[in-house]
Amino acid sequence: MLEGRWIIIGMAILYLVITTLVGVRSYKYSRSTASLMQGKGMIGPVVIGFLMMSEFLGTGTVMGTPQTAFTSGIWAGWSVLTLSVGYLLYAFTMASKYQASGEHTITGVLGKIYGRGTQLTCSVLMLFITIAMDVSLYVGSGATIAKIMGVSIKFGIITVALTCALVTATGGIRGVGFSSLIHITMKYMGLILASIMAFVLMRKAHLSLDMLPAKYWRPEGLGWGTIFAWPLANIGAVFSTQYVIQSISSLETPAEAKKASVISSLGIIPVALLTTYIGLGAKVLFPKIPSINALPEFIAHISPWFGWIIACCILGSGFVAMLAWALGASAIVMNDFIVPYLKPSEKQSLYWTRLTSVAIALIPIPFALYVPELLKILFLTRAIRLSFAVVAVCGFYAPLFSSKKGAMWSIILAGATTISWYFLFNSGPLGGTVVAGIALKDVDNIYIAGLVPLIVLICDHFLVKTKDDVGSVSASA
Repeated sequence: MLEGRWIIIGMAILYLVITTLVGVRSYKYSRSTASLMQGKGMIGPVVIGFLMMSEFLGTGTVMGTPQTAFTSGIWAGWSVLTLSVGYLLYAFTMASKYQASGEHTITGVLGKIYGRGTQLTCSVLMLFITIAMDVSLYVGSGATIAKIMGVSIKFGIITVALTCALVTATGGIRGVGFSSLIHITMKYMGLILASIMAFVLMRKAHLSLDMLPAKYWRPEGLGWGTIFAWPLANIGAVFSTQYVIQSISSLETPAEAKKASVISSLGIIPVALLTTYIGLGAKVLFPKIPSINALPEFIAHISPWFGWIIACCILGSGFVAMLAWALGASAIVMNDFIVPYLKPSEKQSLYWTRLTSVAIALIPIPFALYVPELLKILFLTRAIRLSFAVVAVCGFYAPLFSSKKGAMWSIILAGATTISWYFLFNSGPLGGTVVAGIALKDVDNIYIAGLVPLIVLICDHFLVKTKDDVGSVSASA
């Protein structure tokens, strides 16, 4: 047992070292701000396609989907499959438009259409989302390192943050991209291996998925509110996630942007199937384990020479999302604040970009170490991004209903009402309130995030908007 543990520890350390060095090695290709943040023409659509989906295949997917399948059944995979649907819609609606806009940030795209006020509003909310996401990812990945290597969680969190800072500040989008490719490959390998183990162990024990209760095959186990909320959240997140837009901007043509998005859509499907099968298999094989161990439990039932693959799959799932979020936030800070206000030269801009990347990676550390309860804010992040997506789609496809003030206020009010709804109704003191036979705690904040900006834009169009207030490039975009 001790020898097996050291094999897993040694391989995990080697894995971290190799992926970090691969990211840092791109330093020589990142000698300008543009190459660091966009990498125009450095990476093709196939690689970009896999990188774009990587942001959504973090610990929440790799660990969370098996956990949900373990407790609620096969419909847990719907949370991942709807991401595939999101990327397919994105391919034929927004991908080419984002690529042709010439912008590499979601805030830059919205600012180009609706003006500076909307851009800064989105920037503040997106940075809030980034810190919340990174706190979650740091705690999750730090705990994973602590479990695998036998160190403290605090040591794991600091290790994660420093690695993230090093890769993003030196390698930029190219470094993050190739480092993430290793993480994605390891993720597929780990999930495939765990699925094979589930199948083999069930065959040996003469068990099968048919033994699961009937509720495990019906959507009611999750609740219809969740079933309908997931597609809205995931489609909205795909349409408005910074790293996705940043990746798209690195491609040469709108056609390449569409191709990369289709590849992302197809690449997500196996992850949905594998993670769901692992969770269901774990329920049959190990019904009494904590649900969060649905995937890690298989490490204990396999040779350590293969078990390290599953361990690194879990470890890499956190890193790939962290790198994406840190890089995206750095681009927003540079594009929306540093460049407009400080007006640095190209040499100074590169310095500021690297410094910003380090700062973005380090800022979440104290929150992750001392205020981990901030993790509950994570439930709001995709909801808030949905409001960005609604405004962006209206800007491109319904310009008559779009104005600068309307867009800014739709985002402000959507953010405020979504956050308030979550803390007052979804998890707060007013959750027991019943209206028309519906308990308000069961109305997901996703619906609020999607409806509020639409209502504000419609009211703005019919009651407030003047001709001079229309988005500046909506018609041409």
